[in-house]
Amino acid sequence: MSRVPNNWPNFLNSKPVNEKGEWSPEWQNLLQQFFSFAQNNLSNEGHVMPAQSNANITLLGAKDNVPNGTVWHDETNNVLKVKLNNVIKTITVT
Repeated sequence: MSRVPNNWPNFLNSKPVNEKGEWSPEWQNLLQQFFSFAQNNLSNEGHVMPAQSNANITLLGAKDNVPNGTVWHDETNNVLKVKLNNVIKTITVT
């Protein structure tokens, strides 16, 4: 099963263009990473949820820096899960 990259590129605090008005190599790389991530994971057809194992979702859900409303694809059980009120819940379809 392919994993969705779930890390956005870091912001660069550097000069984005050189004296000729061309993108700096660092900013070219940043923009390439950003647009590649967006094209692979965001579209009019839907959004790809980051895939994690059930065990990893449990670990992530316990972290304070993972906010309520975070959604994952549980690749162990092939279901979607969400953190609500600091509890991991399975999203069910009826």
